[in-house]
Amino acid sequence: MVSMRARAEHSLAGKEKERLEEQLRHMQRMEAVGHLAAGIAHEFNNILTALMGFACMLESRAEDPRQRRSVEQILLLADRAANLTRGLLAFSRRHVIEIRRVDLNETIKSFGKILAKLIGEDVELKIRLSAEDITVMADAGQIEQVLMNLATNARDAMPQGGFFSISTEVVRIHEGLVNVNGLSTPGTYALISVSDTGSGMDPATLVKIFDPFFTTKEVGKGTTFRIYLPVADEKPSEVPAEKLLPAPGGTETVLFADDDPEILDMMSETLSMAGYTVIEAADGNEPLRRFKENKDRVQLVIW
Repeated sequence: MVSMRARAEHSLAGKEKERLEEQLRHMQRMEAVGHLAAGIAHEFNNILTALMGFACMLESRAEDPRQRRSVEQILLLADRAANLTRGLLAFSRRHVIEIRRVDLNETIKSFGKILAKLIGEDVELKIRLSAEDITVMADAGQIEQVLMNLATNARDAMPQGGFFSISTEVVRIHEGLVNVNGLSTPGTYALISVSDTGSGMDPATLVKIFDPFFTTKEVGKGTTFRIYLPVADEKPSEVPAEKLLPAPGGTETVLFADDDPEILDMMSETLSMAGYTVIEAADGNEPLRRFKENKDRVQLVIW
């Protein structure tokens, strides 16, 4: 009996060791993917920074309203691309969360085009947005990341096609319903409901959805996630228009250094347009050398 118990314990220990080793390998793979994502996001951010800078210069020079609208579209699309890079950085845990006022309906509406391509032609995307404006304090990139993850899971659970739905509404949670909805305090919340007609989750699967290494494709009858975000306070008073005018510029000499040639070119032209004299320097030892050569002229160093 002792021998059988020992063999059983040895077998369990072996399975536990295999499980832990698989978790370690998974963590190592995720770390490698995170490093790759961070590297891609960094390079892409450099490209976007230069693109948006040159677009802003075009916008300031454009006199034809049609040209200005075209440039505004470029800036809008570039900003959406920047949100994607923030998602990559968040995935790699190298993105600093930027909490600010977010128009929830507009964020989901804009991101819907990307989600439609992500889930494919066999899955129909349905977006139903509240007629009421909804503003929350959040990181827009994080909201998009959550929706992207849910859309990916839904797509995998519907190999034969189906429906993927996103809806928003404003709900008032009273004291008696706080615990029922898993919230900490009563109040007004923005509710994002995400549903699909995929394989779904049974009760045993549901209790494990936040386990870091748990995954399954058990058969069920679809899935619905409800995400509650506190509604932001009333919109702060707008800053008078005269305070939003760009700075008048100056005549000082600026030393600007960057290892990306596109950013270096864009910033140099931007500063020159504002009246500054710009001394360019690539990264490395060149900024120090250029500063020593021009230390009596340089009033500001941007590195």
